Order: sequence, then structure tokens, then C-alpha cells
Amino acid sequence: VFALARSREYAADAAAARTLGRADPLVRALRRIEETNEQLREFAERGAAVGVLSIVSERSGLAERLLASHPPVERRVERLRALDP
Repeated sequence: VFALARSREYAADAAAARTLGRADPLVRALRRIEETNEQLREFAERGAAVGVLSIVSERSGLAERLLASHPPVERRVERLRALDP
């Protein structure tokens, strides 16, 4: 199920890039989300209850990767960059 969700994320990224005519706006948006999630992690380290707001996981173990609903931002960016001429 999670692998299907990740493949749909890639498909949605590609469709959005085609609609926009280029991938760069999506790359910037993904980077901004990643930066926001880093800020959320910093708040969480201080005890704030914000972890549920994050869609980018810091974890990198096999189980976490298999159960992730979203692909890693870096992999999404790589695929988007490959779409641009």
C-alpha cells in the first residue's frame, strides 16, 4: 500500500511538472517543505508537540522507508530535475 502511495506521489509530481511546463517550481516547493520540516524537528527537540505536522521523515531504516507514505524529497527532486530539458 505504501509503495503504491509513493509511486502516486512521483506520478503527481510528473503531472504537475507537465502542467506547469517545468519542474523548477515544484523543486522549490519541495525544498521549502523540507526546510519547514527541519524547523518542526527543531521545535520537537525542544518538547513542542509538532511531529505530526511533518511529512518528511528523518528516519532512514529499512522499515521506515518501506512504511513511508511519501518518497524522500531528494529522490523526488532528482526525478523532477530529470524531466526538465
